[in-house]
Amino acid sequence: MKFDITTPVRDILGKPIMEPIDAGGTSKEKPVLLATYIVGALLNAANPDRRQQPVSEAEHTRRFLLAIKLGRALDQGSGIVKIEVKDRDTIKACAAAVHPSLIVGQIVAVLDEDGSFATADEAPLENTKHAQASMD
Repeated sequence: MKFDITTPVRDILGKPIMEPIDAGGTSKEKPVLLATYIVGALLNAANPDRRQQPVSEAEHTRRFLLAIKLGRALDQGSGIVKIEVKDRDTIKACAAAVHPSLIVGQIVAVLDEDGSFATADEAPLENTKHAQASMD
């Protein structure tokens, strides 16, 4: 599967969350990317299965290599990354273990290919089939 790691993180109203950058002495802002949260979740030591078992060396290494793959794609200017279903499941589980619902919901929406949030007028929950299904 492929997904775009340059998708901006949006607030609950659907507006991109911005972060300050130093642009040669002038203050500017850029959108925070989902990639920041995805890589952070992969590199975290939390065990998504919640049984408090330590994460194995092999799993840490697999997460690290996946984080490097995503980081390289960002560095090369290509936001589209191809990953295996197993990697998608790992990203979702790691994100759910360490991030709040606002972030996890957006990561799941992008990874499950049911659409990112098209406009600032669309609240994120209105555009995810997972949230709608759970409200039924």
